Amino acid sequence: MKSNKKVSFSNHARLLMTEILALSLLLEQDQSDYQMKEKLDSKSKGMFPSKQIDLFILLYGLQQKKYVSMKKFRNEKQAVRHYFHIEPAGVAYLNEIKQEYFSMHNAMTTVLESIMPQTKEDPAQNI
Repeated sequence: MKSNKKVSFSNHARLLMTEILALSLLLEQDQSDYQMKEKLDSKSKGMFPSKQIDLFILLYGLQQKKYVSMKKFRNEKQAVRHYFHIEPAGVAYLNEIKQEYFSMHNAMTTVLESIMPQTKEDPAQNI
């Protein structure tokens, strides 16, 4: 029996890329989900927009797997801020998913280059 729930490749790929980016940002320093959202938006020049709530949910899931830990702090306005820290298991997981991502990227590039006509135009226009 088929499931009515449709899981697209793009959703899975986006999740994997978001995990890589979030964990990589945490390698720089511990930070809040808000700081991470701002850095993702800024460093990708808007090409990788993220919603803070989606990032928080992703980080919460990584916390459940013991890849990150979270501490709560109150700022000067008494608002609660969640700061995330990458754990050693998270570093190992990051290395694993980066390897998976780059292997898949390299394989796809190899296949596409072998079947796409070689032109001076943007290769994306030939798809």
